[in-house]
Amino acid sequence: MTSGQPVVSEESGRSPMRRTDSLAMVSVVIVQFLAFLVLLVCGATAGTVIPMAVVAVVALVFLVLWPFRGGVADRVLGAAGGLASLLVAAAAMVSSGTPKSNDLSSLMIVRGWSAVSVWSVVVAVLLVATVVVSFGRQMVRVSRAHLVRSLSHSITSAVALIGAAGWLFLPDLMPWGTGGRKAFLLIVLVVVLVVASVLSCVWWADADPDPAARLPWVGVALLPVLMTGYVVYLLVVLLPVL
Repeated sequence: MTSGQPVVSEESGRSPMRRTDSLAMVSVVIVQFLAFLVLLVCGATAGTVIPMAVVAVVALVFLVLWPFRGGVADRVLGAAGGLASLLVAAAAMVSSGTPKSNDLSSLMIVRGWSAVSVWSVVVAVLLVATVVVSFGRQMVRVSRAHLVRSLSHSITSAVALIGAAGWLFLPDLMPWGTGGRKAFLLIVLVVVLVVASVLSCVWWADADPDPAARLPWVGVALLPVLMTGYVVYLLVVLLPVL
């Protein structure tokens, strides 16, 4: 996905059809808005099970309607990283009350780590592992055609899926508060919605998905939604010091 000049398909040598019709753009924005709405409503509820299930469903839909070109291994890599991130975030949130188990999250929290700190360390490890594994996969390929495209698509999807678990920390921003804090969060929300919509429309207009892909525009719409998990994480970390 790029912006600016039309992309030329590496397989066909022809510029892909530009999806700039109004219906396509509106569909992308509507799907994206609904995904944001569901995550905001369910993510703000008490407990971990419902938010975790919603994030998992959104990630699964993204994987099924994958907007990139690539093989099964690329999806498996992203799914593995996303699942590990989600499980760690959920375990950290559950353990942040009264740690009762002997899992790594509980042990780290007993030693004074916050749930967000536990997740951030694991995410850093997962991101490094994703880059290393992705490069390693490309280097062992007999034919390295479309190397840059394959590498960027694999890493982008994995990064998005890993960051999706950040939505589990949304309750840490509640209650929304009053005054400056509430206004700041509302401004951030509006900015995120606008930026996500614009990016998705630009990406979809220049996208060159696999011809056999099913509804890849839905995957494009969900990509910024998954990545917004990092925004939630940053807000949880930065708001206390603002």
